[in-house]
Amino acid sequence: MQCENYVTYKLQYPINLGSDNADKPEITELKLAKRLKGKHLELLPESFFEKEGEDIVPADLIPFIGAIASISAEIASELDFADIEAIAAEIESFFIASPKTGKL
Repeated sequence: MQCENYVTYKLQYPINLGSDNADKPEITELKLAKRLKGKHLELLPESFFEKEGEDIVPADLIPFIGAIASISAEIASELDFADIEAIAAEIESFFIASPKTGKL
């Protein structure tokens, strides 16, 4: 399901929230904001922009993913590496390509 400002990503490995969250014991999908705001970009390391998104450490994306998915960084830190990689590939399209290099 896609909305104008969001893309829904179905997790390959759902996040189990435990018995403390009986009304919703696991997260099976994330609704990712496609319209990035300054508050989202502030969560990315400077090296992300300096190196045009290359050589980023996946752990550096966790707070950013949490913010665009409207989940806490603590919950985002429970994402499986396979999901982090897939989400990173998905959100790459949210950034405008640099006219100089064609990259971020």
